[in-house]
This record gives sequence, structure tokens and C-alpha cells, in this order.
Amino acid sequence: MSITPDPITCRKLVLVKLLYQNALLQATSQNMAQKMFAVIGFDLTSETAVKALIGALETQKPPEYKFGDLMKQADSLLREKGMPPVPDQACVLHVHSLRNDAQHKGKYPSGTDVSDCRTYTRDFLAKLYQNVWSIDFEKVSLSDLIENVGARRFVHAAESALTDHDFEKALIFAVSGLYYALDRVSDAVYTRSDTVELRSFDAAAESVLAIALGLNVERYLRLRRITGVVTRLADDDVSCEGLIMPVSSEDAEFAVAFCTEAVVEIESRVGALDEF
Repeated sequence: MSITPDPITCRKLVLVKLLYQNALLQATSQNMAQKMFAVIGFDLTSETAVKALIGALETQKPPEYKFGDLMKQADSLLREKGMPPVPDQACVLHVHSLRNDAQHKGKYPSGTDVSDCRTYTRDFLAKLYQNVWSIDFEKVSLSDLIENVGARRFVHAAESALTDHDFEKALIFAVSGLYYALDRVSDAVYTRSDTVELRSFDAAAESVLAIALGLNVERYLRLRRITGVVTRLADDDVSCEGLIMPVSSEDAEFAVAFCTEAVVEIESRVGALDEF
């Protein structure tokens, strides 16, 4: 037995996926503070998912404040509906304890801790979405958060390729979506050079624009290291000269998550890309 999510719940479930991908990006950082934020982010992702569940099943009583009580409330509601209990509770509570250590005790998580948080959270969300809503968590699309049709088309294609484990195609589509958005803004800011001699200026101007639009510098530079030199093609696709091959699942997952987040951030700062 499962339930059909209403529009508000659907929006919440997409938000959970966005929180999860943001935590994934932070987990890839070599910065210890970012790793702490990743652990906090994974825990927040699970908490938000549980609150979305409670909101879908309980219309009278608000979600409990304490995390343990929140889990019990969700479990009770599921049992009342004759549905499977909250999955992987021990693992979710372990992630929560690591979050408390990081946030309240200033304890730095180890690489194993961060990896465990990622795995436990991913598995928990996959089971919860399937058990409650019959939704494949991996197929929840963040492209719906993107307003511009062209950028959304590329990001959606990247998500589909990632699901199909076509990592090179996923990365190329993701980068195409990001550069599609960047180009719409850059065309209103500066004119690109037609000469080879001035293309280094274009690359520098592009990097400055990306940072000015709020893109995370560390992640942007990591993407550039993976892709090499990005060249625009006539159909808004891109080619990557110097792309690290074969494209790993980790690099593809990072590219899709970062480019999606970046396009959403760009639109939040400049508004409709169609107006440029």
C-alpha cells in the first residue's frame, strides 16, 4: 500500500532531493568545515523527509520537535495506515548522532563517518520514497526547479543519463545546461571575442561572472578540472577538450548535482533567463 503525494508533498520531496545533493557536494570537499556541513546536511535531509511524511499523513498534530520523538511519530502514523515502518531507523539515528557531535561538540567527522552518512541517508530515502509513495528516489528530478526551458532540458537529460549509468553523457548534458544559463547572462554583460588571441580573456571573464553569480568557487574549479576546456557548439551542446576519461560515477554525480544547483542559483539571482 502506498499513497499518492499531493502537489505540496511533491514539492517537499523535490526539496529533500535538493538538500541531499547539496550535502553530496559538501561531502566531496577537502575542507573539513564543509565535511561537517555535509554531515549536518545529510541529517537535515532525513529529517525533512520524515516531516514531509508526517505532513502527508497527519493534518491535526504538528511534527514532534525532538528527533527521536519525530521518528516515533512517523512510525506510529505508518503503522496506523497499515504501511511498513520507518526504514533503517538505527542508521538514521546514527547519522543524527554524528550530526550532534559535529554541530554541538565541534567534533570533526572522519572520512568513514561522511561516507557512512551518505550511504545511510541515500538508502533510507530510497526505501522511504518507495514504501510510502512508490517513487524511485533516484528518478526524482530537480530539473522542475529550473524555470528556463533550455537549461531545464539539458539538466533533465543529464539526470536521465545518470540514472542509466551513462556517466559521460550525464556530465556533458549537465555542463551544457550550466553553460546555457551562463551564456544567457554573459551575452548581456560582455561581448565574446572572435579571435583566438582574446579567448583567454573570455575564459577569465566567464570565471568572474560565475563567481559573481554565486557559484561555489571550489566546486566550479573542480568542474573545470574534470572537463578541461569547454567549447560551445552550434546546437547549445558543449565539447570538453581534456575531459578526464573514463568519466567516473563520482565525477558524473558531482557534475549533475553542481550544475543543477548552479542553474537554480543563477535564476534566483537574475530572474528569468529568457529576458536576457
